[in-house]
Amino acid sequence: MSIEPYLSRADIKKIEPYEIPYRCLYSRNINNLFMAGRNISVTHVALGTVRVMRTTGMMGEVVGMAATICIQEDCSPREVYLKNLELLKSFLISGVPQEK
Repeated sequence: MSIEPYLSRADIKKIEPYEIPYRCLYSRNINNLFMAGRNISVTHVALGTVRVMRTTGMMGEVVGMAATICIQEDCSPREVYLKNLELLKSFLISGVPQEK
């Protein structure tokens, strides 16, 4: 009895780093729902790169900062994008101000 060897082939393509849009982190039809990690809104093409542990951790940080803005500004996740994106960007650079 002869067993055929398993043959495989890999096409390796260099992928340049790219940004994940903030809009991928909130629901388009549920007003007050953030998503981070493997359940964000991406196509099957992007899923392979966004499910890496460090990337999912960073998404969690961004969602946490955006949730802080939602509480402070009494707004929805979408409104953070529409009205408070500059504030979110400043949090990404400096961190969320700590209450005393």
